[in-house]
Amino acid sequence: MHGPPGAAAERGPSEAAPLQRSELALPRRAGMRTFYFAAFLAIGMHAPYFPLWLEAHGFRGVSMSAIAALSPALSALGPPLVGAVADARGARGNLLGLVCALAGLGMAALCAVEASGHGDVFGLVFACVFLFALCRSPILLLADRIALEAGGNYGRRRLWGSLGFLIGAGGFGRVVAPADWHWLPGVVALALGVAYLASLRLPRVSSAPVAPALGEAWRLLKQRRFALLLVGSATFAAGHASYDLCSSLYFRDLGAGGDTIGLLWVTGVVAEILVMAIAAPWFGKVHPERWLLLAYGVGAVRWLAMAYLPSADLAFALQPLHGVSFGLVWLSSLEVLQRAAGPRALGGAQGLLMAANAIGGTLGIMIFGPLYAARGGGSVFLVAAALALAAALLGRINLAQHEWP
Repeated sequence: MHGPPGAAAERGPSEAAPLQRSELALPRRAGMRTFYFAAFLAIGMHAPYFPLWLEAHGFRGVSMSAIAALSPALSALGPPLVGAVADARGARGNLLGLVCALAGLGMAALCAVEASGHGDVFGLVFACVFLFALCRSPILLLADRIALEAGGNYGRRRLWGSLGFLIGAGGFGRVVAPADWHWLPGVVALALGVAYLASLRLPRVSSAPVAPALGEAWRLLKQRRFALLLVGSATFAAGHASYDLCSSLYFRDLGAGGDTIGLLWVTGVVAEILVMAIAAPWFGKVHPERWLLLAYGVGAVRWLAMAYLPSADLAFALQPLHGVSFGLVWLSSLEVLQRAAGPRALGGAQGLLMAANAIGGTLGIMIFGPLYAARGGGSVFLVAAALALAAALLGRINLAQHEWP
């Protein structure tokens, strides 16, 4: 059973576990930070602006949802498989480099499709995004696995990813004119190329105990509290898909330009970085499941307020809640996984969590694309608030029925 991510940082060097000393020597810390920064720089450019890219190429409603849903849908497949391989083979940096290169290849191919004048062909765009989406979530899973095994303060290491996301989301909209947003896939591919180079500096394999992945996954799923955790996480992810798919469109329809949309995303990520930096001690005082329940409730309040926004400028007052409804949700979920799974099955547990989020996110995107086209952003975020509230209720039931260690 693991303590909080920051617990290892409080021990002296002589007290650190051998695995923690060997996994992330000083030269590799720079590689870990660079990887997080570059990978999330790519995601920070992709997440806010890709729905706008799709719309500019004629994809709306169902066609937009079908393409945008690939990332969460394939996250139900990629992370469990990659997590199982990582657990069974001890693969780390070598496997991370492979999936990062394939994701970059998908975006580079989409750039080529754009340059050839076929960016409005559904089949070609779908195929390119399919490869990117298949590998995107495994990139995050493996990076988190390496960072967690390194010990120390995971949140402070992971905030370099948030910083990269911040610069990607804020910088692209401010520096690149909307007329040039068609180059978005190529710029994302370049950032993933940098992430691949950084992955070469990370541990290639792990000396952590090898676990029978399927058996460990089945052991976890048989725990009712773990199953309820996955259902709650999937439900909340379905609601959060409203932000991923529709927020940029919603902000635009409320009068925001490209630079304002970027700044809105940046505001949320700044709050996320602050939470990542300071949250580690919280889990030593209150069980992470309780923090997760609180974060779900804050998410419900956030989406409800979003549904009634009169202007994009007022969204700046809500964006700091992203630090809780995303940052604290993610940190709390990983802390619960560490304590429930242990080091032998952490990769499989992460895969199950990401698969649950993928299923929820896919359903959310398939609902919210057509709903936005038919009824607008207000209806989308009302449904999102209801889903977040349902996740909070599931979390409360879980706490009431099970005594977590």
